[in-house]
Amino acid sequence: PDNDWRSGSHGLRAYDQLFAPARFEANRYVVSALTPLAERLGISLAQLALAWVLHQDGVTGAIAGSRSAAHVRENAAAWRVRLESHVLDEIRSILRGRGETIER
Repeated sequence: PDNDWRSGSHGLRAYDQLFAPARFEANRYVVSALTPLAERLGISLAQLALAWVLHQDGVTGAIAGSRSAAHVRENAAAWRVRLESHVLDEIRSILRGRGETIER
């Protein structure tokens, strides 16, 4: 609906990056490719995403939204996740597969 921020009718830049038809499909690809990686590591997809952010040069913290106490605990556990260089390379490869250039 037009009153939903995801419709793009509110002038939000995030719409083009996340929900525009081509972007949405590219982001679905990333989720489907990262899910087995998170499962292999024994962590949730949210924890993998937060851990990846925390592994970027110059990043000292990450802001994550949570809808429940369980989500807060799950997100907080991401700080303990250590991603080895080959895992970071795998993530970069997945992100490049959607047409993004990842510098890190």
